[in-house]
Amino acid sequence: MVAVARRHGFGKILVTVSVGMALYENPAGCNAACRSIWPPLLMPTGKTTPKGAKCLGTARLGHHRQVTYNGQRLYTFTGDSGHSVNGNGLAGFVVAKHTTSCTG
Repeated sequence: MVAVARRHGFGKILVTVSVGMALYENPAGCNAACRSIWPPLLMPTGKTTPKGAKCLGTARLGHHRQVTYNGQRLYTFTGDSGHSVNGNGLAGFVVAKHTTSCTG
């Protein structure tokens, strides 16, 4: 579900396992309109525990479970492709950097 990868200028960050897309967090949250640009990372139906990095968890999002990291909800960015990290610093979102200890 989630992997740790290196990106130039960021060091170790969290990415999706499927295509290596950068993952982001926003402490202020993201409403329904925001989620059209910042899709939440959702757990597959029937799965309850995210895998791939220490400190992962989930939080309810309607009828779904959104993946969290250190208590922060994770999102992708529609403006990214391949291994880009174009969303960092936009609308309060920051790249989800890998940490060695859990805080949330």
